[in-house]
Amino acid sequence: MEGSPVVEAKLLVSPQGLENDDYFVLGIDTPNSLTEKERDDNYSNNYEPLLSSRENESLVALCDTFLPSLQVYKDRVVDDSLAQLYRTSASMNGIPDEVAKMMFLKTEHPKQLLVRLTLWFLSTWIGTLILCGKTCLSTQFPYVQKFSRISAKKREEILVSWSLSYFFLLRMLFRALKSVIPLAYFTQVFKLLAC
Repeated sequence: MEGSPVVEAKLLVSPQGLENDDYFVLGIDTPNSLTEKERDDNYSNNYEPLLSSRENESLVALCDTFLPSLQVYKDRVVDDSLAQLYRTSASMNGIPDEVAKMMFLKTEHPKQLLVRLTLWFLSTWIGTLILCGKTCLSTQFPYVQKFSRISAKKREEILVSWSLSYFFLLRMLFRALKSVIPLAYFTQVFKLLAC
């Protein structure tokens, strides 16, 4: 990054074989990170959708399956802010966009193309039938539903079946989503608490 200030991070390292008092300094030059507002401004000004609308619809359904809104009974919850937290699903907080940023902008992994392909498959009824099996079948027309149209209970069953699948790629997809979606949600909560 040209023109950006550089911060020198120093790490004291003590390799084995040296006495405890003998350390050497490992210097790492890292560019100063942008503030949260600058990053948001840069992202909104240069915004190109990371996912197509169909892929985004599938990602929203996956996020809401992992972090759904919960029904709250007023007699059981004392604090209104806690009740609001329970009523908020992942898609209400903008988590799908954060997950897309984390998966496709902040990381480089050889399987990213497979994730996008899976999201696209889940946006079609035939792809959902292939990936989800008979759970996506309905008694009403259309008889085979795409992933975002399946009920939340059935989507949970599908994710459980992916976690126990014989196919390594489905298990890997489940683990990746299971780690990235809550990470995006809870880091956003900590950002809000820090303000």
